[in-house]
Amino acid sequence: MQSTIPAGIAEFLLVARLGSFSKAALQLNCSRARMSQIISALEKQVGVQLLHRSTRSLSLTAAGEVFFERSSRGVEQLEFAVESARDSQQAITGVIRINSVGGFFGERIIAPLLTRFMQRYPGIKLNLSFSSVRVDLIDEQYDLVLRMGPMEDSSLIARKLCVYNNYLVASPSYLSEAPALHSPSDLSKHALINGSIASWQFVHPSSGKKAEVSIESVLQCANGFVALRAAVAGLGISRQPSYYLQRELNQGSLVVLMEQWQLLPTTLSLVYPKSRYAQPRIQALVEYLLTADYQG
Repeated sequence: MQSTIPAGIAEFLLVARLGSFSKAALQLNCSRARMSQIISALEKQVGVQLLHRSTRSLSLTAAGEVFFERSSRGVEQLEFAVESARDSQQAITGVIRINSVGGFFGERIIAPLLTRFMQRYPGIKLNLSFSSVRVDLIDEQYDLVLRMGPMEDSSLIARKLCVYNNYLVASPSYLSEAPALHSPSDLSKHALINGSIASWQFVHPSSGKKAEVSIESVLQCANGFVALRAAVAGLGISRQPSYYLQRELNQGSLVVLMEQWQLLPTTLSLVYPKSRYAQPRIQALVEYLLTADYQG
């Protein structure tokens, strides 16, 4: 939308207060002729004469007096808005304690986002903990928690940040000697690499049919990097989130399997007690994280 606020109001107010083009020009470090041009352009834009000009005096017209009074109030409001914004920026200070999923997600996605937040608000100090263990926000005194998967505690506020697709992947070397894989039930014939999830859940997009497979793994490790490298090494099939796979898929060191069956996606949520949101620093970080990019 195009602004209807004319240029030159600040110069007009200064000329009117000083009663002189020359004095206003001197204060703004420009020529008298330039100052006169600015006021003339303003008068043309508003469609009325604002100043009576003569060789000896300068005074406001009737329309100019009204314009001066209302413009002065408007400028005062704008100055107040600027000061309020600066004050609110300065008020965003203090320590924020955060618990988040770690590994690749924490190091490559969350940490850079939080670094940029601290650059935006220099008064903020962060205490960041990476842990896969689900902590109690109240008992542990965390302000915010970033969690993957379903939320269990309804007394907390949970805000969805994004959804990650999950894929089954394996290396070409493993697949060259492995049994055929057409449906989730075929996974019982394969070597599986797993983290902390006890079962893998699938849905068939076209039919809506669902399947759940309990996992007996040849390697169980909650560290996503370890599971990923084990899959690249040919030890078996791994379940991995989309943000973790781009390089390996591009290089061909891993292949997506059984695409006719989709693993259920994982939701990333921001969780916090309602009482914490009253604090300006928490509000600022919550709003920042709600609009951030989590694709890495």
